Amino acid sequence: MFGESTIGDDHENNLWYDAYNLMSPTKEGVSMEDFGGAMEILRNLIIRKTMEPLMREVFLRMRKFKKETMSKIQEEMEAEEKNPELYKKLHDEFIALWQECDSNKDGVLTMDEFKVFNMKNYEKQKTRWGEAKMAPEDEIEGWYNASNMFTPSKDGISLQDFESGKEVIQEIMHRYRGYMTFKPLV
Repeated sequence: MFGESTIGDDHENNLWYDAYNLMSPTKEGVSMEDFGGAMEILRNLIIRKTMEPLMREVFLRMRKFKKETMSKIQEEMEAEEKNPELYKKLHDEFIALWQECDSNKDGVLTMDEFKVFNMKNYEKQKTRWGEAKMAPEDEIEGWYNASNMFTPSKDGISLQDFESGKEVIQEIMHRYRGYMTFKPLV
């Protein structure tokens, strides 16, 4: 299978056809909706695979926090999960910061605006937790590119794009949650 090209191979074509048919198993044939649904699933898998290593870098950086800082962060995360008012307050602050960084008010952040957003968010975290670790520029660009995949036809990240990524990020965070409780490196 990996030696020569299998493009157009009957077996491969049948596998793709069967995969698309799974999208609508009650009818024979593959519609554009089936194809679109399959592409949406594939795109979401790519986004997950792109964001996971970025999240891992966040957690590695957080391991360098002091024990007291990690306790504050974990307490805040738990309080957010239990208290809808706190969640709304922090979410509203996040939206306000997002809108502040959208310098031309077009509803999307460009790469430069996203970098400003990250710097300001870093400053807020430092104030809130007592310390923070700024992401390196290549990681910020990675987050921008991953978030931009939600609407690839439009350059820039809308708040909706970022919100769409929240589910993926939360899934990854829950998977690595125990990773956050490791003894800090410093």
